[in-house]
Amino acid sequence: EGDKNMASGEIMCRQLLYTKRWLRDNLGMNLDAVKIDWECDTFGHAHTVPGILRRAGVTRYYHHRAGVGLRLYWWQGKDGSRVLAYDDAPYGYNGAIGPHLGRVAVDFYKATGIKHVMWVFGVGDHGGGPTRRALETMRDLDSWPIFPRLVNSTTDRYFSTVEPLASDLPVVDQELNFVFRGCYTSESNVKRAN
Repeated sequence: EGDKNMASGEIMCRQLLYTKRWLRDNLGMNLDAVKIDWECDTFGHAHTVPGILRRAGVTRYYHHRAGVGLRLYWWQGKDGSRVLAYDDAPYGYNGAIGPHLGRVAVDFYKATGIKHVMWVFGVGDHGGGPTRRALETMRDLDSWPIFPRLVNSTTDRYFSTVEPLASDLPVVDQELNFVFRGCYTSESNVKRAN
């Protein structure tokens, strides 16, 4: 798990560079295709992260811990750079597929004014693969005449859909570090490398 409240800015920049190069060299992805920083289980997020991400071409941020109670918002760094942040804390990754998603969609709309909600589901740690049962349930729910539409999708498609609707979302201009204070990695080699 990332320790974004402990790592130096240089090491975060280097990680972005190495990640983009690896994706290019091993998966044939364009360097600009990396638009999201996926931090599902990071315990703290330094105030400098949005600025570092924006300079690397990353405009989207997903996290599950250490938020401020907003589901979708602009996270602004110390330098004024912003990323569109999605906080999954109320539900968490590995979400189940079921009729409760109707309530999730209504609550999200009430909180953001946006009718599109991302739901990370699957089995395993940090949103593993979907089960056949989950996919069958999704297909069934999507056939209900009065129910939100369910779509298997990607984070890129989700953020591309909500970004044009996000101009009036709140701006959070601070670090996100409000759970597990003082909880840092026990990996001394990582600390030494930083």
